[in-house]
Amino acid sequence: MAIDGTYRGFADTSLGPIDFQITLADDGGNLTGAASVMGIDAPVQNGTVDDNAFSCQLEGDVPLFGHVALGISGVVDGDQISGTITKGDGQANFKGSRV
Repeated sequence: MAIDGTYRGFADTSLGPIDFQITLADDGGNLTGAASVMGIDAPVQNGTVDDNAFSCQLEGDVPLFGHVALGISGVVDGDQISGTITKGDGQANFKGSRV
């Protein structure tokens, strides 16, 4: 599938750029994988894929912030990935490349 792969990049946040890595796999429209972003290392939850667009959630405990839930939505275009990470009422744009 075109979306399958591991991607590395950064999210532009109010705290400055934050590195991320995400591994995605399209399992018949269901997105599976795992991510490491904003101090969370977690499996992809509630993931969906529609062609080259995807969305999912991540949850985990982050030092200084406690339990955090993130929503991620994005698009894969060739070897490039981009989108938005949402936490509560805040959001950060991200971009990266397939490794």
